[in-house]
Amino acid sequence: MITLAQEMTINFIIGGATLGVITYLVKYLKPEIGAIVWAAPVILVPTILALWLNNTETIRIANFVGSAIPNVLLIVLWQVTFIVLLVKFKMGVIKSVFYSLFAWIIIATLLYKSGIYNYFKISIA
Repeated sequence: MITLAQEMTINFIIGGATLGVITYLVKYLKPEIGAIVWAAPVILVPTILALWLNNTETIRIANFVGSAIPNVLLIVLWQVTFIVLLVKFKMGVIKSVFYSLFAWIIIATLLYKSGIYNYFKISIA
């Protein structure tokens, strides 16, 4: 069994490496390739494996993945909002990130409070 500090260190390294690879792909190769890698479950799979390696219950892992389903729509909504603010309203990157993230937080909170995640809950019969 690894300690919490070791677990956090491993997660930090994996997350940093993932961010570094995606940033490199976008900046030095093609944004489309970076977007494909970003859209792949590159964060989800290592998270699942980390949970599994730390003896997290299978049903808890399944519920984590199931709970991510509504968030796919939420991330698309954030992306559209960001692009509209950046391009159509010419707000600049920082303001576009801030305002689209603020809208995302509000909508994510409303989704959470609405209980929508209960529809994606997995149960073992």
